[in-house]
Amino acid sequence: MISIFDSYILSRRLPTLNSYLLLLGIFHGTAAIVIWLFQPFPADMQVLPLLAALGSGILSGTSTIITLNVVRSGEISRIIPVVSISPIFVALFAVPLLGEVLNFRDWSGILLTVTGAILISTQKSSIDKKVIIIKSFYALVLASLLYALSSIVTKYALESLSFWNLYSANAFCMAILFIIFSARPSTFRQIRVLPRRNMVLISVVIAESAIVVAVILSNLAIQKGPVSLVSTVISIRPAFVFLFTLILSRFFPGMLNEKLTRGIALLKFIAIAMVVGGVALLTL
Repeated sequence: MISIFDSYILSRRLPTLNSYLLLLGIFHGTAAIVIWLFQPFPADMQVLPLLAALGSGILSGTSTIITLNVVRSGEISRIIPVVSISPIFVALFAVPLLGEVLNFRDWSGILLTVTGAILISTQKSSIDKKVIIIKSFYALVLASLLYALSSIVTKYALESLSFWNLYSANAFCMAILFIIFSARPSTFRQIRVLPRRNMVLISVVIAESAIVVAVILSNLAIQKGPVSLVSTVISIRPAFVFLFTLILSRFFPGMLNEKLTRGIALLKFIAIAMVVGGVALLTL
């Protein structure tokens, strides 16, 4: 639901990515301070887990900036499946770092997932009608890689910190990153003269509150179970995004930047099934 909202706000309600990032930075910075006041860091906290928590926030924040930059002009149902291949990187990192071995099923899952991600990133050129990979594909792969690294670092940090402490550290780093990236006089002017500004601001607060809940639940899940299993469950998100885009494109065709003919919908369905099925093979 939040991915759909990001696409709508960025493509229909806000003039630039910077204006959205500034709002996100202010919100998550405030949330980090509030949670820190109610759940302060323990007095005997070690330095390395804190650095891991801060590093996780920087990695996930950078991944978010890259993804939102693509969301602004792209189709959300094509973008989320590529970002959701992060469990592949988690598994590949486990080979040199943890000494794990990938078997035939693992490699089959990797191949299936990568094929699905490439398939959903293809489109016909407007010039010669040849099938090409969208330019944003490699940026989204980078975002997925950064998110995978963030998940691994998060698992390490949660061995010593509560998920409340982890979230406040993550949110603080993300807020600083977003504000540094977007805080310009022009950005403040854009927000000040924004049409229906109060409605947009209220919508952002509601959506970002949902993100806080989602992130805290994800951190709690990572703390209680294997990070590979958690990544697998989270990676079914493209299926929900695809379902929501089908419904919204049917009843509110101008709401999202989506092209959904019957052929395109079938292609997206097959590609998303390959991504989700491949990740399941890899990590379950």
